[in-house]
Amino acid sequence: MSTRAPVATIVIPCYEDGQTVRSALGSALAQTLTDIEILVVDDGSAVDPVPEDLTEDPRVIVDRRAHNTGYAGVTNHANARARGRW
Repeated sequence: MSTRAPVATIVIPCYEDGQTVRSALGSALAQTLTDIEILVVDDGSAVDPVPEDLTEDPRVIVDRRAHNTGYAGVTNHANARARGRW
């Protein structure tokens, strides 16, 4: 991954709905802006986690949290990790 910050970060939070992430990720990757990072955060899912083989695209970062922190917790975590200007 490049050390240069991307223009935008797209955050996809997920909890116990890992199969839906593929659709959301496909939509994010289809955007016309390509200078992006996509931060997929699995918020401690035990039942349906984000798949291990989600993508090979280097713009996608999968962050697996050990424990569920709820929407506010996962969003704050993602915002702290985001490198994009937007």
